[in-house]
Amino acid sequence: MVNFYQDQEFINDNLCIYRRPGAKNGRWQYRAYVGGKYYIKSTKVTDRRKAYDAAERAYKDLVRRHRAGHTLDRVLFRHQADKWIEVLEAEKISRKRTAILSPLQLYLKPYFGDMDVREIGEDQIDDYKDNRRTEFSPAPSVSTVNTELWVLRLFFKRLPKNIMEAKEKPLIANISLEKPPEGFKEQSDRRPFTRDELADIRRELTWKQITVVKTPLTFLQK
Repeated sequence: MVNFYQDQEFINDNLCIYRRPGAKNGRWQYRAYVGGKYYIKSTKVTDRRKAYDAAERAYKDLVRRHRAGHTLDRVLFRHQADKWIEVLEAEKISRKRTAILSPLQLYLKPYFGDMDVREIGEDQIDDYKDNRRTEFSPAPSVSTVNTELWVLRLFFKRLPKNIMEAKEKPLIANISLEKPPEGFKEQSDRRPFTRDELADIRRELTWKQITVVKTPLTFLQK
């Protein structure tokens, strides 16, 4: 019988760490048994002591989530994105709907699609920023990528608690407009308003929306 485990060490009856024979990176895996299922995942470290600690933390988190009634199975980004897209496409046409759909379908879903949403952290988001900067020609502007990051924040915000609690959701920082990394398209000033846009603005600025405050100019009398 083939032995699929190397240097196997049990931490408790439901948790062990091991290395795969022939694995080039030498990283330790853990196998946890929770709620009648096995969960196998990399600890992402090669040091045995660190792997032991990482496996214990992961096991405790699995047990906590199971007791709270949360899902423990992988939740792929693309599956949750598809659910959101379905909701958005059912809505009436709006600028916000369009602003969300384009980044979600063209960039976020293709990049994060096969990742478990709980495995997307600040490092993965930084990798996404670098990917947009280096792998696309012409490169997008910082404002464009920041819009995509805004959509990513909305994506995580709408995930239900049984998938991801608020404290587990990643911090998503915008790219600095003042000191952007090299490789992004230079920011350009907004084009002038067209006649039609100016007409729309005038229609919005009706007398009902403007409040004129009459204040005595007493300082002129001094």
